[in-house]
Amino acid sequence: MLKKILKFKLRFFALLIVFIAVVQLATSFIFGFKTKSELDKQFTQMTNSPFIQVVSYVYNKGLFSSNVTAEIKINSKLLANVIKIMPNIEESSLLQPSYSIKYNTRIEHGIFSGILDGYFVPTIAVARTTIEYPDTVKKILDKFFIKNEPLTIDNVLYLNNSGEFYVSSPLFNYEEALSGVK
Repeated sequence: MLKKILKFKLRFFALLIVFIAVVQLATSFIFGFKTKSELDKQFTQMTNSPFIQVVSYVYNKGLFSSNVTAEIKINSKLLANVIKIMPNIEESSLLQPSYSIKYNTRIEHGIFSGILDGYFVPTIAVARTTIEYPDTVKKILDKFFIKNEPLTIDNVLYLNNSGEFYVSSPLFNYEEALSGVK
């Protein structure tokens, strides 16, 4: 009797695992198209500004995951205004005729992709973005963040066509030299 119960439970769990794998495979393929459409729309909205110019945008779609590599230029006049308010930074070292930001986004799509990344709800996709900073900016950021990643961006797309961005930054200490403001 115990053998029959164990055999039934093993079959049940094996079928459950196969079912979950098939659902993940199917939704990963289908949601890959929806994810591409949504992320392309988000990118267009983000770059629809006179301050931003698209240098390159490449979306590589895969079965379980996709990758996006992008490079955008930022208006140097806008950047000059921001740099003016930062203390102890030489403007000439940061201002270039064209200042660009490159970033890579790793996208996991499928109904269980959120669970694998720590979001315990069914999702269409979870996208994690890392930014590649120019050397001059990276040196400044290393002073503040002690070689930690200055900015982490997660983009979660839910089944009801909503989504959330999770933008986080590690703790850092900053003290202004002249006034002592922390």
